[in-house]
Amino acid sequence: MVQNAFQASYGGGACVDGGDVFVTKLNSAGSALLFSTYVGGSGDENPGNLSLDSATGSIFVVGSTPSLNFPILNAFQPQFAGGAHDAFISKFSSSGGLLYSSFLGGNGDDGAGAIAVNATGVYVAGATNSTNLATSGVFQSSLASDPDAFVTKIAETGSAPAISPPVSPNSGTQGQTIPNFTVNGSNFDPAAVLSFSGTGITVNSYTSRTAMQIVGGITIASTAATGSYDVTITNPDSQHVTLTGGFTVIGQPAISVSPSQITFPPTPINTRSAPVTVTITNSGTVGLLISDISTQTPFAIINPSSNIGASIPPGGTASFDMIFTPTVAGPFSGSVTILSNAPTSPTVIPLQGTVILPPPPELPDLSITSVRPVQVVFDADIDGDHETDLVLKKPAGVLVTVHVINAVALKVATTVQLQFQQVAYRKVFQPSELTNSGDIQLTFKMVPVHLGTHQLLTAIVDPDNAVLETDETNNSFDPIMLSIRQTRSLVIHYVKITRISRCLLPLSPCYRPLDETAAATAFTQSKDFIRGTYPVQTIDGAVVGNFEGNAIPLAGMKADVDRAWTIAMQATPTPDRVVVLVPTGYFLYHTLNVAGYSFKNKKAVLVEVSCWSCAAHEVGHTYGLHTPKSWGGPGEEYQTNPPGNCATGYWVDRDVPVTQGLCFMGSVPSTAIQTFTFPRECATGPLAIRHVWIDPVDYKFLFNTLSQ
Repeated sequence: MVQNAFQASYGGGACVDGGDVFVTKLNSAGSALLFSTYVGGSGDENPGNLSLDSATGSIFVVGSTPSLNFPILNAFQPQFAGGAHDAFISKFSSSGGLLYSSFLGGNGDDGAGAIAVNATGVYVAGATNSTNLATSGVFQSSLASDPDAFVTKIAETGSAPAISPPVSPNSGTQGQTIPNFTVNGSNFDPAAVLSFSGTGITVNSYTSRTAMQIVGGITIASTAATGSYDVTITNPDSQHVTLTGGFTVIGQPAISVSPSQITFPPTPINTRSAPVTVTITNSGTVGLLISDISTQTPFAIINPSSNIGASIPPGGTASFDMIFTPTVAGPFSGSVTILSNAPTSPTVIPLQGTVILPPPPELPDLSITSVRPVQVVFDADIDGDHETDLVLKKPAGVLVTVHVINAVALKVATTVQLQFQQVAYRKVFQPSELTNSGDIQLTFKMVPVHLGTHQLLTAIVDPDNAVLETDETNNSFDPIMLSIRQTRSLVIHYVKITRISRCLLPLSPCYRPLDETAAATAFTQSKDFIRGTYPVQTIDGAVVGNFEGNAIPLAGMKADVDRAWTIAMQATPTPDRVVVLVPTGYFLYHTLNVAGYSFKNKKAVLVEVSCWSCAAHEVGHTYGLHTPKSWGGPGEEYQTNPPGNCATGYWVDRDVPVTQGLCFMGSVPSTAIQTFTFPRECATGPLAIRHVWIDPVDYKFLFNTLSQ
């Protein structure tokens, strides 16, 4: 069992006439192992005796060994001398560390069997038949018989370390780090310490430490004195060796400059700046040689001192001047580079120069502040993916707002370009069209022809760079992503009630015959209005018939709806919905104060010719939009939120913007029926003439309902 061993494994041998020696130390009670180690080489060792130095606790072991690779350290005889065996002597510290180990023998067989230690030395006795055993100051200097006994006295500390000069490298410069400083020699302990005389050289670490070589990293301080330094190797037993003057520190120049950077004051074009003097100081210990100074235009070097190019002594200075002469607009950055024999060469001084420019001509600056694509309502994000949803092949408008800073400086017509689905759209505006604040809004018309999401809409003002501006980088608006979706086209046929079949006076007042001119207008306008407000590509349909209205109040209305549906179903194409145009007074005859009416589960609706926005309202009911309470629905919009929700959007076909209008599912005043405007407050704001349109919530409902 090994513990705290300097040799942790078996060295070798056949164990026929020996093996490895082992040394083991227990505590005084014999209950704990303090250390235990092998001592041996590749042959069979035999222990001879052991002695303890009571003063230091060191342990001495002697014996014999045939091993050429027996562990040797700080040996007075480091090599096997000959014969079958040499004696050996090994010294261990009290903790088990090997302090020295040496062969003891000659050309014959040698073995040690006794050892004694006192203050005067170590005494070893054994047997030998060597004829050349080392002798000194003895009474018998030669072999008398085979074998003879021998007695040898050895210094307790073993052999001292020795240095084989020179060290490598044997010199270095101030401020230098040498990673592999090497000392060769003998009898070096694995824990030997490298040191230098004086101050200024630091040993950082050791790469390797063997009996014959020590390699370590050293750093020479920049302030270290120049000259020779002693190199010392000290073993743990305090034995040491010093190589006097073995290492030399060489001085070197050091360069400092003032100022360390130069910023020239703003300088007019084609004007030379005031010179700035640069001072070079040699802060080193040997001469500083400046070999070159260079810079770049528009900077220049002038007035170099006479000693530039010659050696500047330690503490000495040299100087030159720097100037800045711009010939074009800046700013400018550069450097002046100084080459020298200093270890930090090259020395670079950063240079900065700014230019005083004449006042620039008055220029405008163009930018796009808003791009709003729209088909019916703005920001129609139907599916919540943060992209505006447009209907395939339904005309769309794009409202682009351009802002011009310093508009009075804009003197030419300016182009604005949209790009969508590989088609470019262009419009031109004149400077005279700008508002006092420098704004103009342009409306582009486009038709989406390809389905899909993430479709890019881009906008740029002055795409050809025809206008000289203060900033040419802000002409583009951030691209907008659009989703193009398919919805159903609608077929809506119209059927006219020309008059009442017979009048049941005096029960009800009869209504007059249908005004054909008003009916023609109602057909055209109501169909256009539905196409403008519904998320559909087209509205097809025609006036496909007429008949006289049923005279029975209320019940006759349903009969009229059924008859109109029957007539329309005979037409081509087959209708999705039917609008029945009725004369003025029709609903009063049927005891209702309304302008339009629809029935649950019926696809035909009744609309008075004077209210052509009512067709969109009643058709909306048939698709489930704000269904009346009589149908089991939530009720009319003008009942749940009188007079109706606020509507904002754009009538693309007619270029009519709608701002805070009234949703057509609300209550439209009779005075506004023909003009789509009414004097009523919607949302916030004063009383004003407002358009009738559709609000975003209703539009989203119809979009989802009519999507394919």
